[in-house]
Amino acid sequence: MGNRHGKKLTRSEVNDLRRRCSFSTDHILDMHRDFVREYPSGRISRKAFMTSYQARFPHADHEFCERLFHAHDFDDNGDVSFDEFLISLDVAINGTTEARLRWAFRMFDIDKDGTATRSEIVVVLKVRYLVHRSQTI
Repeated sequence: MGNRHGKKLTRSEVNDLRRRCSFSTDHILDMHRDFVREYPSGRISRKAFMTSYQARFPHADHEFCERLFHAHDFDDNGDVSFDEFLISLDVAINGTTEARLRWAFRMFDIDKDGTATRSEIVVVLKVRYLVHRSQTI
């Protein structure tokens, strides 16, 4: 399903997304419509993701944005499909603590070796601190 390019979701695709997340059918359809309006190809390129995120969070550095993009790009194909976006959003909003931790781990484990090194963790925490600090000033 992640390979669709901005076309209307089929009933089967909506049902699949309903099984994989906790959003209602109407909410899925509304989010898909908005997603395709902003990303007509039905996918968010790395560049578009980085530009959008850095516009919303100017203190987030390039490395942090790369890690966040990696956490959304489940199939590691270099862009984020609607279903990847939706599942990430669902985890952030409705996910269990374990699901959120698994998703966050993807931000740290960039080399996909199954471990998060001290240096990988320090980078993410440092940027997170700077973003939080800039929002409280």
